[in-house]
Amino acid sequence: MAMHKFSSYGLNFATNQEDHQMAYSLNLHLFTFSLVTLLTASITTTYGTFSDDASDAITLNRMEKTTHLHFYFHDILTGKNPTAVQIAGPGMSFGGTFITDDPLTEGPELTSKLVGRAQGMYAFASLKNPPDLLMVINYEFVVGKYNGSSISVLGRNPVLHDVREFSVVGGSGLFRLARGYALAHTISQSGCTLTGTALHDPGSLKQTILDNEAKFIRADQFVESKAKTHEEKITHLHFYFHDIVSGKNPTAVTVAGPKNAFGVTVMVDDPLTEGLEPGSKVVGRAQGMYALASQHDSGLLMVMNFAFVEGRFNRSTLSILGRNQVLNPVREMPIVGGSGLFRFARGYALAKTIRYNQKTGDAVVEYNVSVMHG
Repeated sequence: MAMHKFSSYGLNFATNQEDHQMAYSLNLHLFTFSLVTLLTASITTTYGTFSDDASDAITLNRMEKTTHLHFYFHDILTGKNPTAVQIAGPGMSFGGTFITDDPLTEGPELTSKLVGRAQGMYAFASLKNPPDLLMVINYEFVVGKYNGSSISVLGRNPVLHDVREFSVVGGSGLFRLARGYALAHTISQSGCTLTGTALHDPGSLKQTILDNEAKFIRADQFVESKAKTHEEKITHLHFYFHDIVSGKNPTAVTVAGPKNAFGVTVMVDDPLTEGLEPGSKVVGRAQGMYALASQHDSGLLMVMNFAFVEGRFNRSTLSILGRNQVLNPVREMPIVGGSGLFRFARGYALAKTIRYNQKTGDAVVEYNVSVMHG
């Protein structure tokens, strides 16, 4: 068991406040997936009312399958038939949010065999250039054994890095109860320019992924094996989350919805510090979004990555997806995945608001995170 003293994740909502020959902008990404799927051998369940105990007995056989997938992701932003459209935010800069229905193909050419669709959203979730993207996407497969099955991804995508890793946090069909990771590598970018320094590449990138762990096989092939026994570590993190909505340099900006009301959506690139004070050592960034998702109370939807920049966990991330009732003294939210040293992570975060300025809306939240990982 390891204890690492950071300043924990915190968030507070300020309730007072067709042709393929035509020219198009194409970002082509190579994706390699490694997945572990739990097989349920037998389940015996007795259902009562919602408030009753629902289960008499559950028996699980802990055999798991490992599957490796390899395909190409085409993000098309221009032309008559774009597959990615902006829905919120100020263009291709912090807060810009896009919905995608991107084709997944067997080969690098757009005319290659279609094996699925990438449906979801990505958003510019960092204040710096080059940008980091928040990825919230489902990969739906349409051919072969996996036709009708899907994989859900949540993670941080630093798009200018050669190879990026983000979490597979679930799935459906043959990927029910899946967990794993995706490795993304940009093969080519044409005509895509981001505001500021960003993704401007006059030519094509053709590089080889240097990865010794993933097996590159067709998207409709399947490799399975019994899961190997391995020890899991439990790591505790403690740090402070600074949500700054005021001043000349806010780290949280509204990108959609009515201000301070149901539907308001805020993009954040908030500092995580070791101590309570703003000048304390920065140990990471909370990059993602929160939205007021309740019409009846202060319940926020939290979709966020904690990207650590110090010590042993430098360049590792944790992904959080949950409900944050910001007016409660202590809130609990699930950790659904991670990358780097937190690959295959799962756990929980406890958030407690330490400071809240009613005039500015700025907040400091203490986070205690407990996470199991490989």
